Amino acid sequence: MSDAISYILRGDYPMKRNGRLIEPGEPVKMTPTEAERYVASGRLEASAESEKPKKPDGGGAPSNPSKKSDQPAARPEDPAALMAAVKDAIGRLDLGKAENVTQSGLPKTEAIEAVLGYPVSAKERDAAWAEIQSGENPAPNDNQKT
Repeated sequence: MSDAISYILRGDYPMKRNGRLIEPGEPVKMTPTEAERYVASGRLEASAESEKPKKPDGGGAPSNPSKKSDQPAARPEDPAALMAAVKDAIGRLDLGKAENVTQSGLPKTEAIEAVLGYPVSAKERDAAWAEIQSGENPAPNDNQKT
């Protein structure tokens, strides 16, 4: 990775990368192309020692999801960025609370939408949940049912 940039992992749960578990707050090196969808979802932030990569056109989730804006969040048009944002939102939910899950144990789309600030379909939720359950990035947090 000769063009790798150091990023800081954000969120409440680790990310699996190259067989290694990276905890929130830890640095991770990726090329800007690899990191693009994670930066767009707010999951990665360029570290102080590297230049901040440009966000892709089309918006994405804000880089600081806890900071409220007067405008609703822009729904990513890129399917990979949308998937990353939905998985990140699921990771932020307390899935131990009945109000955040369906009777079958899936994260409620309404709860995901409350985190993201834009609509999410059940199909999109199901695809993100399947990736989380299969162990693909990002890894689920301790609150998620498996």
